[in-house]
Amino acid sequence: MALPASAVRWEITELVAVTSARVQQGGWRDWLLWIQACAGHQPGKQANQPVIDMLTAGGGDFLTFALVTARKNKPARCPCAHRLAARATEQIDHEL
Repeated sequence: MALPASAVRWEITELVAVTSARVQQGGWRDWLLWIQACAGHQPGKQANQPVIDMLTAGGGDFLTFALVTARKNKPARCPCAHRLAARATEQIDHEL
C-alpha cells in the first residue's frame, strides 16, 4: 500500500519512521466545518475566508487530512542530514 504524500514527506526527513498512514475520508469537509466554526467566533471573520474559499473550490479533490503515526528515529550522525532531507523533499514536491 502506498503512503499518502504527507507520510512520504515525514519519512524523507529521516527524523521519523512512519508506522501507519491513511487519508481521512471526507477530511476536507471536517476541515471546512472547523474553519467555519472558528470564523463564527472570531472578530476578523475575513481572515478565514481564503481557506474557506480554497476548501469549497476544491471540493475535496486536492486537500484532505492524512492521519499519520510515526516513531522518532535516533538523530543522524551526519551534521548535514537535514540539508539532504530538504533536497529530497524538494524533489518529491517537484514530481508531484
